[in-house]
Order: sequence, then structure tokens, then C-alpha cells
Amino acid sequence: MNEQAEIQVEKLKDCLIARLSGPLNASLGEQLLERIRTQLEHSRNVIIDLTGVEYLDSAGMGALVSVQMSTKRKGHNCILTGLQGVPLEVMRSSQLLKIFQVQDSVDAALEQVRESE
Repeated sequence: MNEQAEIQVEKLKDCLIARLSGPLNASLGEQLLERIRTQLEHSRNVIIDLTGVEYLDSAGMGALVSVQMSTKRKGHNCILTGLQGVPLEVMRSSQLLKIFQVQDSVDAALEQVRESE
């Protein structure tokens, strides 16, 4: 699997939006954790857009769980968006969807955040 992995992070008010593309494995998971941790202090909500992710392994799931735990510990929200195909099935079969807030799109997640303020 030699697909290019990438993370684009943007800040929108008190939301940190991380858009991932490529395989979510140990390498991308480590990058995600590093990028989120450095900016978590200044964001109440983290939205992780997985629309561009077609592969998810256990290391990638571990990274998502770590982000979820870090945000929850601070009383913040972590919302996954764009889950589809293999990553959705992996998350569903591992029962991890029970611990995450999930929305279809970044826009839907932003709306959820606005409604909870």
C-alpha cells in the first residue's frame, strides 16, 4: 500500500478540523496524535474527517482512541466524520463506534457543535 498519507489541519473558531487522506496506520496515526496534541489546548472540539481514508488498521484505531481519550479528559468533544467503506466496517466490528460521536460530514459536525453551545 503506497498511497500518500496526509493530514490537513484547520482551526475554525474553537474547532480543530483534521482532514485525513491515505491509509490510517501507525505512521499517519502518529502524525495525527502529534498535530492534535500541539493544538488541543486552544480547541474545545476536534473533528476528524475520514472521508479520504480507505484503509484503517489497529494502530490507526489506537490513534483515534487516544485522541478521543485526550479530548474527553479535557471535557472537549471529538467527532468523526466521513466514515465509509472498510474503515466504517472495521470501526463497527470492533465496537468502537459506541465511544465516538459520528456525523456524516464536517458540516454536520459543525452544526452539532453549534447546537451544543
